[in-house]
Amino acid sequence: MDSKLSVSVTQALKEQTDSLHRRAESTRFFISLMRCQATIPDYITFLRMLSIVHSVLEKEITSSENEKLKLVWQDNMRKLPLLNEDIQSFTDSKKNSFSHFSEIYADATQPIHQALELVQKIKTLALKNPLQLVGVLYVTEGFTNSGVYMNPRITQAYGLSGDIGIRYLKNYGEAQPAEWNDFKRRLELAITSDEELAEVLIGAKYYYEQFILMFDSLGTSLQPRSVQSTSINPEAGNHPVPQNELELRAVFIASKASLVELPYVHARYGKRGESFSDSDGAWLVTLADFSEKVAFKQTEWLAKLLSALGMPSVTLEIHLREIAKALMVMIPEECEKYSVLLRAAEQLELKRHSVVPQELQEEVCQEFRRVIASTEIESYKNLERILVSTMADERIFGTGAQTKTLAWIYEKSNYPKHIIQATQKLVQRLNDCIKAQ
Repeated sequence: MDSKLSVSVTQALKEQTDSLHRRAESTRFFISLMRCQATIPDYITFLRMLSIVHSVLEKEITSSENEKLKLVWQDNMRKLPLLNEDIQSFTDSKKNSFSHFSEIYADATQPIHQALELVQKIKTLALKNPLQLVGVLYVTEGFTNSGVYMNPRITQAYGLSGDIGIRYLKNYGEAQPAEWNDFKRRLELAITSDEELAEVLIGAKYYYEQFILMFDSLGTSLQPRSVQSTSINPEAGNHPVPQNELELRAVFIASKASLVELPYVHARYGKRGESFSDSDGAWLVTLADFSEKVAFKQTEWLAKLLSALGMPSVTLEIHLREIAKALMVMIPEECEKYSVLLRAAEQLELKRHSVVPQELQEEVCQEFRRVIASTEIESYKNLERILVSTMADERIFGTGAQTKTLAWIYEKSNYPKHIIQATQKLVQRLNDCIKAQ
């Protein structure tokens, strides 16, 4: 006959797993998370490991006939949907700037292997010692307390917004303290003997040990390969790109930001334009390692090349500003180094103003914007600046791209009638002014 409990269940669990808890918090990965230093690949692998574990754990618990498990478990304790949502937010290229890292970094074989070993043990426990799974739940629910402190750090480290990438860590949100207390209450009701508590402790300690092994394995197989331009964009050819993960992260953030400012690029070049925005951005970052003279000369070369391809120099100017901004946020201690990219952007702007004075540009752009309805602003954002830049570039670089660019815009399938008419009016006005100079 089982003996009645002589201690509080939750107090016993806390005291007897305290050293393991502190060991888990002392692992390299946990410390790097708390210090905002964990790499994106490490964090994604962390989420994937937990999704493997919870996919089996939650299936075994919800299908178990063990009354103790049923009493402790509640459906809102499911972590798998949150983990899957977080993983998708990092790997879906349509939603973020991080999916590139799956190609740049090697597979995390060792951490995933640790997770697969653990799920086999969970299956065995569910069959032979289901009460030990109550101890596992104590650890998984306890980790949500750490998540409260970790999620703002992750958001800051990776430049996330809202709940993107932190649904698992955020979990219960503001209800976390109440949910944790209610979980402990259910534990006290479910476990009624010292023998049952002993089983729960075995499960909790085992899971902590495995958790520590998984944390320790993170980073051991995620060694970055030498990043090639072709891994960012297969069509880019071979050219220098940064090897620093923070710089690469800034590249992809800036690329997406500049494409938001330049819907023309996606409208005309689609996915290919996005890919070249990534690879060009990576090359532009490397210019910060050179003198201002070299950086200016190289950006002018790229501006001429892009202009000939139908990408007026203002698109490069906007891209440079976004790159510099992202880099300065990611690596604030190197602001002076990256400021050369801002000055390169300013040089492009000054060249354009030498052909189309700033006051004239502002005047024709304002007139163009008047024909754009409020519902169309995002679709035609900065199109007027692109038109001005196209005409200025023709005088600066003489690439002959103006005719092709305007012909593409005048295609009825590309832009509606009122936009085409506004374009024709802007072009005529600029032509008259430039000839009169």
